[in-house]
Amino acid sequence: MPVPPAPKTILDGKYELIAPVGMGGMASVWRALTRGAAGFSRNVAVKRILPKHRNDEYYVQMFVEEARVGSELVHQNLVQVYDFCGSREQGYFLVMEWVDGCSLEALVRSYAPEPTPWDELSFVVASALNGLAAAHDRMDESGNPRPIIHRDVSPGNILVNIRGEAKLGDFGLAKAQDRKGMPTLPGMLKGKPSYLAPEVLREQKPDVASDIYAMGVTLWEALASRKLYSSEGEFDMIRSIVAGSYTPIDELREDLPSELVELIHRAISTDPQLRPGSASDFADELFAVLDRSQRKYLKARLAEHVRALRA
Repeated sequence: MPVPPAPKTILDGKYELIAPVGMGGMASVWRALTRGAAGFSRNVAVKRILPKHRNDEYYVQMFVEEARVGSELVHQNLVQVYDFCGSREQGYFLVMEWVDGCSLEALVRSYAPEPTPWDELSFVVASALNGLAAAHDRMDESGNPRPIIHRDVSPGNILVNIRGEAKLGDFGLAKAQDRKGMPTLPGMLKGKPSYLAPEVLREQKPDVASDIYAMGVTLWEALASRKLYSSEGEFDMIRSIVAGSYTPIDELREDLPSELVELIHRAISTDPQLRPGSASDFADELFAVLDRSQRKYLKARLAEHVRALRA
């Protein structure tokens, strides 16, 4: 006798969960449909706080803060937040833009064993940097600077859609200067250790420069198709990061323009003062390696490649 299909899960009366697409330490992410009047529907992503964290005040406040931060950031190179629903009893969930495409991490894997074209990677990371700049340049209603520090920039959090557009997502660990909620617990490092800047590992506060460092590491790894720091133990890895003991990218990729090599090495410098001064500056310098006509071509080439991956 055939097993009847499971009943559809519909949240808040209009968000129909279709399939899970990811799981993290705090939440799960689903592809979903927004159901509206007269047969209207729209693909969205739903991020649900895990049941085990529903009553954990620290995780709940982190999730609420992610919703607040995300709702205030509107930029073509950021994953947009549409809605925040739920309750403490049933669990909160975020409704976000559905990005039909793949992560930068998956894009690099798709080219293996060949290296990913350096111009495509430069275009993707420069675009994501423009989104990061929007977070760093955020202002409050009175026009006062209120930057948002991402704190979790990595290849898995940069998405490329079927139109060749790059979007930075997952502000779950973001830190806003006007944050409402619980601070980071003493001794706790937020973010993936291999992308944390040396000064953060020395217990300095994350800032614009530490996000720029993480984006530099992301670009190095995408070009090299390997981790920048891959020691066997976390302690050895942290020691290497603090010392800046890495392999120069031009020793692994001989096809890179010298301007790109120099820029990447500045971005991952142990001295924050040597890095690009802002995410916008970093993006501008990356785009400068690519001429304007090449950018349009690269976007079309990326779109074609991502569509083929999604087929």
